[in-house]
Amino acid sequence: MTTAIAIIGSVVTDVSDGFSVRISTSDGHTVTIENNFEVKGGTNPFSVAASASGEFSLESSIFKGAKITDAQYDESGSLSISLDNGSEISVAPDEVYESWQVAGPSGSLIVCMPSGDIAIWS
Repeated sequence: MTTAIAIIGSVVTDVSDGFSVRISTSDGHTVTIENNFEVKGGTNPFSVAASASGEFSLESSIFKGAKITDAQYDESGSLSISLDNGSEISVAPDEVYESWQVAGPSGSLIVCMPSGDIAIWS
């Protein structure tokens, strides 16, 4: 079973990297990824992994300006975000750390807890 996330239709306005990858949207949501992840679709699928220092490095132009066409998580805690440029971001849960979270403009929060459990605050 999958659960849709209310960011469908939003446009990616900013992407920043460092100890996490943060994706900001036109409707005020922020997706924070704190685990290695994959980007599929397009001509060059690739993986994004933290360096030895724990930092991520990502070329933000591949996402900026793209419209989110689908966003969902499943019962295992995996996150999938599809963009209108053909890219799909996939984040698996981690056994020890929180993998991802989606924060809403009104204070709502969805967090993938260690081992894939999902916590929701509204």
